[in-house]
Amino acid sequence: MRRNLWVVCLLLCLPLPIRAAGLPPQIVAEVGDKKITKEDLAKELAQFAGRDILKNLIDEKIILQEIARRRIHIPDDAVEGRMKALDFRVRKRTDGNLTLPGLLQKRGSSLEAQKNGVKLLLAIEQMAKADFGMHGQQPISNLKVQKWLQALRNRAKIIGEQSGKLPKGAYASVNGEIISRDDFYGILFANSSPADVDIAIEQIISRMIVDQELKKRNMTVNLSDIDSELARREAVLHRNPAHRHMKLDDVLRLNGTSTYQLRADPNFRVRVAAEKMIRTEITDDEARHFCEQHKALYGNGQVRASRIFIAIFDPKTRQPRGENPQRYARRKIDELAEQIRNGADFAEIARKYSDDPKDIKKKGGDLGFFPRYGQVKDPMAKAAFLLRPGEVSGVLPGSFGYYLMKTTDVKEPAFVDFAKVKDRVVEDMVDDRYPKWMSDLRNRAKVKILYTP
Repeated sequence: MRRNLWVVCLLLCLPLPIRAAGLPPQIVAEVGDKKITKEDLAKELAQFAGRDILKNLIDEKIILQEIARRRIHIPDDAVEGRMKALDFRVRKRTDGNLTLPGLLQKRGSSLEAQKNGVKLLLAIEQMAKADFGMHGQQPISNLKVQKWLQALRNRAKIIGEQSGKLPKGAYASVNGEIISRDDFYGILFANSSPADVDIAIEQIISRMIVDQELKKRNMTVNLSDIDSELARREAVLHRNPAHRHMKLDDVLRLNGTSTYQLRADPNFRVRVAAEKMIRTEITDDEARHFCEQHKALYGNGQVRASRIFIAIFDPKTRQPRGENPQRYARRKIDELAEQIRNGADFAEIARKYSDDPKDIKKKGGDLGFFPRYGQVKDPMAKAAFLLRPGEVSGVLPGSFGYYLMKTTDVKEPAFVDFAKVKDRVVEDMVDDRYPKWMSDLRNRAKVKILYTP
């Protein structure tokens, strides 16, 4: 009964086994004379899922300890009975298109692993029912199981890595039983997709090359720089009349973060450091020229633009698209962007493929003229104002999918006072230059990737 996330309320209430995985080599990449170690990569990945994985490992330990203490035995016929019930539920939910073995195969699991998970789940139910004074075949609710487990956690003596009380190689201790670092890392890597690993490695590389560039320029980034960037972002938020009474934290909380977390986020520090260096490269003449090219943006003008929208949900059924709706939508919008780069007509692509309402689709995605704020949301509105007529944006993420924008016309004011808008111009130029600046820095760096999942 090892390596099982016994989570009760997944799709079809199936326990989800954790697949074993080999650990990466000790050195996963080299950046100049600096090395990225297995531990560096694990710490980066742990920011995404480490807390949940450790929690599940701890839960597994305390449950197995309780099973051993109570000498719980689950007979094979009970396991087979639950497996048949799960198979029936899978067939019913999928109109007979899938069986339990088929679903497990899609999830990368096996019947044997699932039987171990079911055995663990039945043991949990048996112990919880006994503690709640329930008998026989009386079913127990998920809520009671959760309460039982929380009580078990509360009684457990759990020591974390930060305590400094653990032996070498230990990640945590549960009632004196060790969860080893390799145990934690193995499960962490097993539950991280190749894309997650690639992103984690690139984030570490970005931090290293930006720090190297700062050192080369004899520059530093401190907390005041980070606070200045947070203040700038709040000021940008307040430019929109609808957001003048909002705080930056209000917006960040919608995305599951806060200014407190950003201050401690090493990846946010990378962005602040890069922008600080980009700012020093922008001359007054360049800023003046940028302002002249984008009068509508800085002088309360308007633009006319069209858009293509690919949703993560099917507009007709309102159901998620595929097993990974985000990936589906991103892949589709990337394909359409490639067609447009190769000469396809933007309006025709919008009519044929966009998930916008019919009144927008039939006009080829045309949104008409609109001001910077109030009608079209960011990042779509900002992209449209930064484009010149005829230009098409890169892929833009939204709350429910991805967008492409094409600016078709501009209503510009006759005059813009550059001195009054210079700071805004420079900040927009920094945002505009950031992706290419980072890409160029990455291309110049001596990087060797030694591990690919």
